[in-house]
Amino acid sequence: MMPGNSGQAYTVPRTLRRVVSAVGPWQIILAASAIRQQSRTLRGTSEDYLLLYGYGLSERARETMVRIARCVWDWRRIEWVGDIVEPPDMPFGTCSSLASSALQDRIGVSDADEVWVCKLHATPERVAMEAFRRAAVVFYEDGLGTYQPETFLPSLVLHPMELARYMRWLLRPARRGRRRPPSPCFRIPRDSLRRLTRVHMLPLDLPIPAHLRQANLVPTERETVLSVINATVKEIGIDESTAQHPAGHKLALIMGQPLSGCWLMSWEEELDMYVHVARAVEHAGLTPLWKEHPRASPPFLDELVLRVPSVKPCSFYDDHTWPVELFAKSLRPSCCISALSSSLFYVRYLFGIPTYTFIQEAKRRQWRGNWPQLAGLVEQHIPSVRFLARDFASERTAEGQDGSRLSCWQTHRWELVRVSTKSR
Repeated sequence: MMPGNSGQAYTVPRTLRRVVSAVGPWQIILAASAIRQQSRTLRGTSEDYLLLYGYGLSERARETMVRIARCVWDWRRIEWVGDIVEPPDMPFGTCSSLASSALQDRIGVSDADEVWVCKLHATPERVAMEAFRRAAVVFYEDGLGTYQPETFLPSLVLHPMELARYMRWLLRPARRGRRRPPSPCFRIPRDSLRRLTRVHMLPLDLPIPAHLRQANLVPTERETVLSVINATVKEIGIDESTAQHPAGHKLALIMGQPLSGCWLMSWEEELDMYVHVARAVEHAGLTPLWKEHPRASPPFLDELVLRVPSVKPCSFYDDHTWPVELFAKSLRPSCCISALSSSLFYVRYLFGIPTYTFIQEAKRRQWRGNWPQLAGLVEQHIPSVRFLARDFASERTAEGQDGSRLSCWQTHRWELVRVSTKSR
């Protein structure tokens, strides 16, 4: 018997049928890690179906997702369902019965015991949950968005900000032609919360939202995630010899993000921000290594190299669609830098690599929705890139009082604590 979120319980069948939805390659790895961990104590066998989707992904990125999926778990079927769960003309995050029926037909299954999702409010996951209404809902973390402050409205009522976004989209024909309808970022259907049975998350020392704490929380083991990463790296052949980066240099891995693709700033403003960060890396005595985001359009690398010639491309098989966590160990960078990337937390937790954010450099006056809250989370838990030159000066380490060496992140955290104590 396994507990539900309100004292209820359901019986795990002899053959457990799981339907797992995943929006990206890193989500596939996190879901597979939780499934492997659960399977150790599972009585009986499992029958697992993987549903893949991802708005705005290139064909190469889709191929990467399928390759990773085949490496991490023995799925009964792997199906790309983006055309069903997130069509461009689906109005305002609705969940139609036609989409749910089409999803069942696509994978050839009409019933399931568990449906695994990494979001509770978004349209694709809602379609999956609606297609298998009798299934228990199992949540696994999606990334930084999982930990955003609780601005959700767990009901069918529209959040005022959400309604305003939709009305702006509806009343501007030019905007409707360029963009898909805004997704409902603030709604969690009550039925999803009632069915929520388990939550699988890495212990990242971040506050867990209340709507997730009401379910059975199962920490995903670090060793399990690392074993899935190692198995994937071995299967697809990523090793240090395939990395196009200068040997013998101390590297700072800069991870791009599609901030302009999310309409948070213009492409030119985003480029200027990356140029500023690359020069800060140079000033700290490190070699800037650029990791393009798979959704960046157009890519930033060529313009970035023109303005900062020391920038080197970071790619495997001339491809930037692989998650950075797969090759972080091989690259052995001195630090990783990004704006809001979830990898800032995962790389630090899994590999002990110091991370920095340049979110302070972004022009955020026009940011709306949950973006300001996500930025606040990063600012609170990740040191600024402005500390880079100080942390990597001279020997680039700080000596602790007991003679041990403190990492850049530990030093920064200690200073924050000391400043906070003085202010009291």
